Amino acid sequence: MATSELTRESRTLSAVERFNRDDLISSGGILIWGFASQTLHDLRAYYEVVETFLTSVQAERRQAMVDNMEILSPQIRQDVERSRYNERWEQFFPSELRTSLITSVMSFLEKHVNDVSEGLAKVQRTSVTHRDMRGSGIPRARIFLTRICRLSLPSNKQWDEVNELLQLRNMLVHNAGVLEAVSERRRVLELKERLPGIAYTDDGGFELQRELCLYALDTSDRFVSALTEEVKRICTRTEAFAKKHKS
Repeated sequence: MATSELTRESRTLSAVERFNRDDLISSGGILIWGFASQTLHDLRAYYEVVETFLTSVQAERRQAMVDNMEILSPQIRQDVERSRYNERWEQFFPSELRTSLITSVMSFLEKHVNDVSEGLAKVQRTSVTHRDMRGSGIPRARIFLTRICRLSLPSNKQWDEVNELLQLRNMLVHNAGVLEAVSERRRVLELKERLPGIAYTDDGGFELQRELCLYALDTSDRFVSALTEEVKRICTRTEAFAKKHKS
C-alpha cells in the first residue's frame, strides 16, 4: 500500500464519513452540517463571557489603581504614571482573549467546510474529493465546493469575507497573537481597512477590539446559513431525482 493510501486509511473518520450516501440524502443534509449552528451559538456565548469578564476586571483594576495612587509618594506615583502599566495591560490582555475567539471561530469554520465537502462528495458521487485539490483548509474546500460541486452559495463575497478573517487568524497564530510582529506591516494595514475592530495603540502597535469578534461571529453565521441552504437544496434535488427514476 502506498504511503498516501496508508495515511488515508489510518486517519480518524470524520462524523460525515461514518454515514452512507442514502443516510446523508434522506436527512436533508442535517447529517452533513450537523451541529454547526449550536457550535456558533456556543462561541457567541463564549464571546459574551469574555467581554463581561474584561469589563468587570478593567473596572476593578482602574479603581485599584486610583486607590493605590492615593497612598504612594509623589515620586513613586509619577513613576507609576510614566510606566503606563495599567494601560499596557488593557491593550495586551483583552487582545489575547479576543485572539483566542478568532482562532476558535476559524478552526470551527475550517472543520465545517471540510465536513460539508466530505458529505457532498458522497452525495454527488464526485470522482475527486477536497483532499485532491491544491492548497489546504478553507481555500481548498472553496475550490472543491464551488468548482466540483458547483455550489452557488455562499457567495464569492461571503467566501472572501471568511478568507480575510482566515488571513488575520494566520497572522495572529504565526506571531504569538502580536500583530505588530508581522513582518509585512502593509498586510496588517490592508486588513485594518477592511475589518472592523483593529485599532492602533498609542505606541504604534495594534489591538483587537470587541467589534472584530462580533464581526467574525456574524460573518460566520451568514456563511454557515448560506452553506446550509445550499446543502439542503442539493440533497432535496438528489432525493427527488432518485425517486423519479425509481418509479
